[in-house]
Amino acid sequence: MNNKSKILPALSSWAALLLAWPSMAVAQPTNADFQQAVAAYQQTPSAGTYEKVIKLAAAMDQLPPIPEEAREHFVMGQTMFKSAKSPNDFSMASQEFNKAVWLAPWWPEALYNTALACEAQDDYASAISDLKYYQLFKLPEAEARAAQDRIYALKAKQRMAEQEKQLAAQKAAEEQRAQQAATAANAAREQEELLKKTNISGKWSLIGAQNQYLRISIISGYYTGVYVMGDRTCQLGYVAKNGNNVSMQGDYDSSGDPGGGYRTYLKFHFTLSDDGTTLTGTKTADTERNDKRGRFKIGDTETEPVTFTR
Repeated sequence: MNNKSKILPALSSWAALLLAWPSMAVAQPTNADFQQAVAAYQQTPSAGTYEKVIKLAAAMDQLPPIPEEAREHFVMGQTMFKSAKSPNDFSMASQEFNKAVWLAPWWPEALYNTALACEAQDDYASAISDLKYYQLFKLPEAEARAAQDRIYALKAKQRMAEQEKQLAAQKAAEEQRAQQAATAANAAREQEELLKKTNISGKWSLIGAQNQYLRISIISGYYTGVYVMGDRTCQLGYVAKNGNNVSMQGDYDSSGDPGGGYRTYLKFHFTLSDDGTTLTGTKTADTERNDKRGRFKIGDTETEPVTFTR
C-alpha cells in the first residue's frame, strides 16, 4: 500500500469535521429563549427588547404561529388603511398595526404595515426606523432590496418635507414681519392723524369775517401765534391747550394813530372739535387808555361768540 492511500481517510475525516464546524459553533436559540425575549418585550417595549426578539426570530428555523388576536388587529389595520381619507384615519390604522406587533413581535408583515401607516401620516422618521427593524428579519433577497430602496425614498421625502417646513417657516416669519410693519405703519398714520387733529398749529380763518384769522406756530415746543384783523395784528403772548380746551391771550395798540394811548386786550376761549377742524368759543375784548392821568378802562367788556376753521 502506498502513502497516498493512507492519507485519504485522514483528509476525509478532517473535511467532515470542517463541514460540521459551523453547526457546532452557532447554537440555535431555544424556544424558551425566544418566549422569554417576547415576554420581556411585551412587559417593557423598547428598542433593545424588540431588537432581541427579531434577531432570535431570524435565527430560528420555525416560529410560533401568529396569535388570532394579533391577526384581528392586523386585518382591522389593513381595512382602516385602505379606507383612510385623513391623517386621523391613518393614525387609527397605525394603532391597530402596533397592537399586532406587540402581540406578535416576530411578525415582519405587521411591522412593515406599521411603517406604511407612518409614511401615510408624513412621519418619515418613524417609518424609516420601522423599516430598519424590518430589515433585521430573515427576508428574501428581493424583499430586503425593496425595503432598503424604500428607506432611500423615505429619506428623500423626509428631506423635501423638512425643506418645505423651513420654507413655510420663512414665509410665516416674513408675513409676520410684514404684518408688524403694516401695524406699525397704521399706528404711525393714526398717530399722525391724531396729531393733525389735536395740533392747533396753522392758519385759522374767522367764519363770517374777511381778512381775520389766527396763525398759530410751535416754537421750542410751545404754542405761540398772532391774531390778524386786516391791517392790525394782535400778538398772542399766551396760547395754551389742555385736551380740547384752548385758551389765548394777547393785546395790540388800538389807537387811531400810533401813540394814541389806546390798547385792547383780547382773550379767546375755544373748544377744539373732535376732527380738529374748528375752534368754537368766545372772544373777550377790554380796551384801556394810558395817558397823563393814568391807565383806565374804556367802555364795557365786549364778549362775542366766534368760530375759526382751517
